[in-house]
Amino acid sequence: MSIGRRSFFQGLTALLAAPVLPRKVAADLNQSAELPVELPPDDELWLAEWQAAPRIPICDSDDPKERRLLRALRLQEPVEFTYYGGSLATPMRRVRPAMLYHVEGYPTPYLTAYCEIQKENRTFRLDRIQF
Repeated sequence: MSIGRRSFFQGLTALLAAPVLPRKVAADLNQSAELPVELPPDDELWLAEWQAAPRIPICDSDDPKERRLLRALRLQEPVEFTYYGGSLATPMRRVRPAMLYHVEGYPTPYLTAYCEIQKENRTFRLDRIQF
């Protein structure tokens, strides 16, 4: 491996291993150490924290919505629902579920699924789904 590639991968490894700090803690560290700390804008900070939080898979549930999605996941069947929110103008979605889970620290369960309209994996909040 060349020196340039080695440096790139060492830097990438260090970046991925770096903890995500809440804005207040990062700001306090910045003032005490007097080193500039690059913080993402407020609208990106919550996303970084959400992405870094552990996922807890849902394998069984008494909730009818979760049971329906778990059944589709086990049988590898597509499901259709109305989604209130997101980036599409049309709220109707047809997806193939990949994972149903809770995100630690967040109250609402999530569904990751392949969206047949957008032709890519998308994440949906269950409280915005209506069958």
